[in-house]
Amino acid sequence: QSEDAPQPEVLWIEANRENDLQALRAMLTDIPGRTEYWAAEGPDVQFDVTLVRPIRLKGIGIQWHLGDTREAKFTLETSTDGVTWRNVFEGASTGTSEGVETYSFEPHEVEYVRFHGYGNTANAWNSIVHFRVIPADA
Repeated sequence: QSEDAPQPEVLWIEANRENDLQALRAMLTDIPGRTEYWAAEGPDVQFDVTLVRPIRLKGIGIQWHLGDTREAKFTLETSTDGVTWRNVFEGASTGTSEGVETYSFEPHEVEYVRFHGYGNTANAWNSIVHFRVIPADA
């Protein structure tokens, strides 16, 4: 696997608004020192991540653009069928970290992850450098 390939657990990612699909997919890659980011503006920006197969997850890791200067407001949901969703995180980033922040939850079987972004403490943009699913066995 090359370093610019998406995580092996991830099959597909899709957003609810017109945006840069290449940037959306790039945030799934593990590129140390990456400064490019995906961004979408609005009060309810959403993207769905489809996993290759059901996997027990214990959390989501997100590196926010300007994560050390502002708090991002968001929710995370998981699903096994893409119809019924379970809220696993609701709140904000710390606003103090340049690295990946981990949002942990009770490990459970997941095939879909949904991100809802509600802007940040500076503006209505939702801007992510890296987005990671964290398997329970990791």
